[in-house]
Amino acid sequence: MQVTMPHRRTARSGVAGGVIRLCALLLALPLIGSAEDVPEAGATIEHMAGEVVARLDVDREELETDRAALDAMIDELVKPTFEFRYASKLILGRHWKTTTLAQRTAFADAFYDYLVRVYGHAMLYVDEDTLTIRSTEPGLDGDRAKARTRLIMEDGTEVKVDFRMSLVNGRWRAWDVVADGASYVRIYRADFGSVIANDGIDHLIEFLRTGTRQPEE
Repeated sequence: MQVTMPHRRTARSGVAGGVIRLCALLLALPLIGSAEDVPEAGATIEHMAGEVVARLDVDREELETDRAALDAMIDELVKPTFEFRYASKLILGRHWKTTTLAQRTAFADAFYDYLVRVYGHAMLYVDEDTLTIRSTEPGLDGDRAKARTRLIMEDGTEVKVDFRMSLVNGRWRAWDVVADGASYVRIYRADFGSVIANDGIDHLIEFLRTGTRQPEE
C-alpha cells in the first residue's frame, strides 16, 4: 500500500521545512561559551553538541559512508537530550485522547525514526563557532527552562533559536525547538492533525515508517 501525506506549497510549509532542517543542523553544532557562564539547561545542549562534534572529528569518513553508523551516533548522543514522548503528545494534540497506548508509542517511535531518516544527514554539515547561548530562562516551577541561542548561518543571516526544555529524571531534555518564532511542535501538529482527521492515526504512522519525502518549500 502506498501511503501519501499532502504538503501544501504555502509560506507556512516553507517555514516548516526550514525549521525542521534547522533543528537537525542545530544538533550538530558546537556552542560558544564557557561552562562557568552557561546555565544547566543550556549546558545540556552544549554537552550534547560537543560530543557530536568530537565524534565527527574522529569518525567523519565512516559516518559519511555508513548510514547505519550515523543513525547509531544520533541514537547514542542526541536522542537522550530530546523528550520525544512529550513532544509527541503535544503534536497529537486533541487526538491524543482518542488514541490507544500502543498507537501513541508507535507514533512516537515512528516520528523519531522519520526525523532521523529524513534529516539525519544534516549532522554531517558542521560549521564551528556559529551557535551562541544568549540566556537561559527558568520556568516558574523549576522543572522547565528555555535555552535561548543565536545561530549565524553561512550567508551571515542571524536566526534566534530557543530550546524549550523540561527536567526529566534529573536531566534536562528538549521537547521543542523554536526558530525565529516558528515551533516545530506547532508545525507538525497542524500538518499531522489534518492527516489524522482525514485518514486516521494508523495512516499517519505508516507514512512516518516509510516516508522519505521532505516538506516542500
